[in-house]
Amino acid sequence: MSQLIEITLDADQLEGTEAKVADWLVAKGSTVCKGAPILELETDKVTMEICAPISGKLTEICRLAGDEVTTSTILGRIAANDEHEHSDPTLKENSPSINTTQ
Repeated sequence: MSQLIEITLDADQLEGTEAKVADWLVAKGSTVCKGAPILELETDKVTMEICAPISGKLTEICRLAGDEVTTSTILGRIAANDEHEHSDPTLKENSPSINTTQ
């Protein structure tokens, strides 16, 4: 069964400044990997990437480009199922390959 995870900001990410959603880097319904950038926020000084807190499917986008956000704002939601929660997407990429041909 899927578990919905809210995408929010850590208190230290904004450091008291205001921010706006600049752009979503993935579309609603897309599969995302934990740690991968999924949206960009702009402050008066910098643009920062927000990464997926868990692997799963982006099921909801709650704030659109231009919307102001705070640390309590829910930016979106990711549905994580058991397969995504217990698998590490980097294992297959980083596993050594074995060549059995001679």
